[in-house]
Amino acid sequence: MTKIKDYFKPLLMPIYKIRAKNAYGRAVRAAEKNLRETGRRTYVVRSTNGKLVLIDKVGFKKLKKRGAINSKLTVMNMERDCFYCTTYLNGKGKMPQEAIDTKKGECINWLVNFFISK
Repeated sequence: MTKIKDYFKPLLMPIYKIRAKNAYGRAVRAAEKNLRETGRRTYVVRSTNGKLVLIDKVGFKKLKKRGAINSKLTVMNMERDCFYCTTYLNGKGKMPQEAIDTKKGECINWLVNFFISK
C-alpha cells in the first residue's frame, strides 16, 4: 500500500498546493472579516491538527490562562510565528508585503507537508 501512495505523491503535489493556497486565502479573508466585525487585530496561526486558526490577543490570553498554550509564550511570539495578521482598527501595524509573501510561502509549504503526511 505504501508503494502505491509513494507513487501518487508527485502526481498529487499540484493539487495539494492548490488546496493550501485556497486554505490560506480563506483564512486571510476570515481574518479581515473578523477585524471588521470585532475591531480587534486578528492573527492566522497553525494548529496541531493541520488547520489554520484565527486568534486575537484576548483569545490568546484566555487560552494561555487555561493552559492550552505554554505560559512562557507571549503575544510577540505569536506575532512572529503567525502566517498573517491584520492591521489595527486605525490602519496602523500593517505587515510589509515582503513579510506577507514569505509567510504565505511558509504556510503553503507547511500545509502541503501536512497533506502529504496524512
